Amino acid sequence: MSKVITVQSSLLALLILSALAPMSASASSPEWWVEGKEIAKEEAISETVGVNKDATFVVGSLFTGKCSTVKVKKGVIKPGNINSGAFLFENCSVVGQPNCEVPNFSSEPLVFPLEGTTGKLKLNFLPASGSTLAVIVIKSSGGTCSVANTYTLTSGPKRGMVCNYPGVETEKTEHELAFSKETGSEIFFGKTSVLFEGDFIIKLLSGNKWSAK
Repeated sequence: MSKVITVQSSLLALLILSALAPMSASASSPEWWVEGKEIAKEEAISETVGVNKDATFVVGSLFTGKCSTVKVKKGVIKPGNINSGAFLFENCSVVGQPNCEVPNFSSEPLVFPLEGTTGKLKLNFLPASGSTLAVIVIKSSGGTCSVANTYTLTSGPKRGMVCNYPGVETEKTEHELAFSKETGSEIFFGKTSVLFEGDFIIKLLSGNKWSAK
């Protein structure tokens, strides 16, 4: 009798492990959810972005640029964690240099996969092709601008503009993208490291509630 019980217990354990295996695989591959269901079709991201903290580019000791308006261009999330779009930066200036003018500029087309695990999810914004993230042009306006130049910002081989995604596991209409020096971005102007910071609020064009997990 004891042998029969042992065999049955072993079979039960195998069945439990088999049932848990897909859950473990899913946990390692975050996915979008919309209105309580795993995403089934492409969802557009609203162009309108709430800016809690200005988009800030600190290019080594050369200059600090700030942009108070951020928009998303052609942003979409898709099943399979296939996401794409671009950022548009407007109302930009160079800190401490009133004679510098910074025309509006866009990032290159980006892909931004969800990375990490529940409670520690991030977005990693990388160029869809090549390594160029954005080109910033600074001009003199009404006087001398000591940093007037064209600045091509590039990504690292595997990391670009990386943000934390606090609270994204909770389904709601708006979510926060938090970029800081702690989030692991790898951005460069030549060999000069560039710090990108900002805190933005984004939503779906449909107004649907969404999350990631």
